[in-house]
Amino acid sequence: YCIQRGGINAISMSLGSPSRDPGIAAACKDAHDMGIVIFAAAGNDGGKTNWPAADPNVVAVGSHDMNEKISEFSSRGKEVPSIWPGEKMLAAIPGNRYSEMSGTSMATPWAAGCYALGIVAKKLRGETIPITADAIRAWFSASSVEGAPGDGYKVGRPNLLVGSFPPSPTPSPTPSPT
Repeated sequence: YCIQRGGINAISMSLGSPSRDPGIAAACKDAHDMGIVIFAAAGNDGGKTNWPAADPNVVAVGSHDMNEKISEFSSRGKEVPSIWPGEKMLAAIPGNRYSEMSGTSMATPWAAGCYALGIVAKKLRGETIPITADAIRAWFSASSVEGAPGDGYKVGRPNLLVGSFPPSPTPSPTPSPT
């Protein structure tokens, strides 16, 4: 629905499965092809990155604890460029109440929100917005800070100052017909 409707720059998905779904993979590719960046929860089984976060057209989001150490439950893998707050997060629940919750689904909105702030910064500077999942992974990885020693993960705190957002990709020239 969001892809067909248009006018959006990002999708935040808090869902996952250990196996690839062809329909969701096709939707992720369609979104990517339209310049929409998808953020998805990496998973909560402590193993490899779940789908759709493992899809190359998606930015996988892992979770860290209050000491900036990767959460024991957080799925891992090369698809996860950085980890975000995901333990003991205050979340709205039915009945107009709040509860503490933990999971990569709690971390994913942090990453998507950071990206949204970057989009606003680009718009304010009059720059174009098309950004790929690869560019976002590189930005998060390059501008985030080192996490807990021995973790091997970067903590999601990308630099949102002017000039820190990754440049829009330059289109490849179209070859002349011969």
